[in-house]
Amino acid sequence: VRSLALDAAGSVYVTGNTYTPWTTPTGTASWRGAAAVSKVTATGGVAWTATLGTGTTAYAIAVDGSGKLHLSGSFGNTVDLDPGEGDSATTHAGGNRPGMFLLTLSQN
Repeated sequence: VRSLALDAAGSVYVTGNTYTPWTTPTGTASWRGAAAVSKVTATGGVAWTATLGTGTTAYAIAVDGSGKLHLSGSFGNTVDLDPGEGDSATTHAGGNRPGMFLLTLSQN
């Protein structure tokens, strides 16, 4: 766990990295070496978990008043920064240093 954020309803948003697959009530997160985001409800249940592409690292998370999540992190090479269906390939062109990302995610 690298960062936590709390919304008005008392849900906690957790971000960090995963290095092994794990199973949640909403499915299996199977990315190795990927940034992960989870929502834990005020009652302690895992509402959902999403992962970004392999090679991403999450550093910080915030939630705004409309429920959108704002995530910062880094990546190398080409990654899919869209945790949903389909691909949203982003290529880092910075040589040996990682690229940085700022990402806004809706919960839909």
